[in-house]
Amino acid sequence: MITIRCGDKCAYAQNTATLLDAILAAGGPFDAPCGGTGRCGKCLVRLVSGRFVPAGENGGVWAVTEDGLSVAPGVETVYRDGIPYARACRTAAVGDAVIALPAGAVQTDGRMPDEPAAGREPAGPDGVLAVDLGTTTIEAKALTGDGAVCGTFTVRNPLASYGADVMSRITGAARGEFARMHRLTLSAVVRLARAAGAVQVMAVGNTVSLHFLCGADPTP
Repeated sequence: MITIRCGDKCAYAQNTATLLDAILAAGGPFDAPCGGTGRCGKCLVRLVSGRFVPAGENGGVWAVTEDGLSVAPGVETVYRDGIPYARACRTAAVGDAVIALPAGAVQTDGRMPDEPAAGREPAGPDGVLAVDLGTTTIEAKALTGDGAVCGTFTVRNPLASYGADVMSRITGAARGEFARMHRLTLSAVVRLARAAGAVQVMAVGNTVSLHFLCGADPTP
């Protein structure tokens, strides 16, 4: 079992091929700009305790430390103030382990922290939420029945876990992640609508983002 800390909250996942897979299984999202291909080196997570190996391995020789952290040779680590970090897409855990996400990691499905950032009053029972599905951020404006803006709401696009650009996200869908990516996108919009008190949603965005929202596979 992998325990994933984010601030003062925790999520849990079974051991997977990589730590990035575990984070996604626990509900993400977590920024992985290159979509887990290992090119960008930005999906760093803090190694707290447990045994960690390069992805694709399940054994090896560890240097065991007093705090219960063991890192096998081959794990690419970066030290910040003496604390080890590793690339989530290139690292796996053996047995029970604890990792911590950097500040700023967010979620949209209720399992990892962060509520939509909101402003002003809810739209009310006749309100409409106008949503812009940005590649990085999903932004929304709550409109009253007569069309007046009564609030603004934002949340990080949960598909950041699958890459910073739409091509990486299409690749994620082609690898069999489409259903989960659709659920994450839809969940983010539903949470915004609930926060705004809106009963109708109008959405705009690039073609790929709209495919994920509507449940249409963008792979073709």
